[in-house]
Amino acid sequence: MTNANLPGFLFVLPWTDLAEIGGVNEAVINLWDEIERHRRFKPVLLVSSWAHPRPLSAEVDGRRTISWRMRFPWGPKSLLGFLVRLPITVMRARQFLTQENVAAVNIVFPELNALIFVVLRWLFAYRGKVFVGFQGTDIRNANASKGMQRLLWRFFLGSADACTAVSESMRREILVLCPRANVVTIYNGVDLDKMVERRGTVDSFAALQERPYILNVGAFIPRKGQDILIEAFARVSREFPSVRLVLVGKSGPFVDTIRHITERHGISDKVSIVQDIPHHQIGAFYEKATLFVLPSRQEGFSIALLEAAAFELPVIAMNVDGAPELISDGYNGRLFPPENVVTLAEQILDLLRSPEAAREMGKRNFRTVRDRFTWKLAYETYVGLTGVRNEAAPPAQ
Repeated sequence: MTNANLPGFLFVLPWTDLAEIGGVNEAVINLWDEIERHRRFKPVLLVSSWAHPRPLSAEVDGRRTISWRMRFPWGPKSLLGFLVRLPITVMRARQFLTQENVAAVNIVFPELNALIFVVLRWLFAYRGKVFVGFQGTDIRNANASKGMQRLLWRFFLGSADACTAVSESMRREILVLCPRANVVTIYNGVDLDKMVERRGTVDSFAALQERPYILNVGAFIPRKGQDILIEAFARVSREFPSVRLVLVGKSGPFVDTIRHITERHGISDKVSIVQDIPHHQIGAFYEKATLFVLPSRQEGFSIALLEAAAFELPVIAMNVDGAPELISDGYNGRLFPPENVVTLAEQILDLLRSPEAAREMGKRNFRTVRDRFTWKLAYETYVGLTGVRNEAAPPAQ
């Protein structure tokens, strides 16, 4: 069966740039690659673009991509505009879904403008499956909605074939919003071999590798908690003055706050802030790290924690959201209470004082992730949800 004849698996994103650094994009890219490898579906991407009132198909970075303006349905004017344009919207959506032979629509990081896909189902204009996939911040935004917006969210989730959550913790959050939703937990994964093979090099980082360092990877925003880590590192640095802290992430205004904290503690020369590194080079930072710390205040299910496991790193994470579903405290990592700088510092010190025990913890972390958290497992769960039973071609080598 040629790729053109395969049923389509449509990813829907609320932004236009899949190349932008971020965990949600990484999840889509890796699931896309898994779909292509197994050749049971053909992946297609739909991005929300206000500049395209009509769906426009193109190849973007080798991916079949449709750009289309999807309207929000709430508010007096928005709802009226949504309803007035509904017939033409249904016609256009049905047209590209038919052209791409879409068997399943996976709405990733959902916003209410993607409500059109369950409306299509209600109007019998689309017979495939509709999945609504939450990653973290998205479900919290939805749970904070009120009035008409909240009713629309409940209709949206209750009408989907399945809502997917990246952790059991998030699954419970979705059910708070819509108790009748069919919610399935599909953990994020990591390709351990590819992560190591594509670790890349960063020339400007070479000098830092000469000294041991603690690593954190995450966007520079308050919920990622780099401020907590710096406060703890200031305590650690007194006992281990040669150890550095390396923060790698997407640039943002929180970087100024981070720099201010390092200056206040007099550790600016020991903290390296590395911004906007392409994902294929991230492995260079994991490879030489001594340990990995995730101090996120909110984190659906961290891909960075999984990536650290590819390099057998011992990990420490704040005990929130999906972290305890990956980390068994004291076995394959450590968990510290929310906002507890003192405990985090003590845990870092424990691992630095006992390097052999830390290495064994890292090896157990690798085995845990290898056995339970892979994109292949995520892909297989999605295949089960689609109900498609066509014969798959042999996986590409």
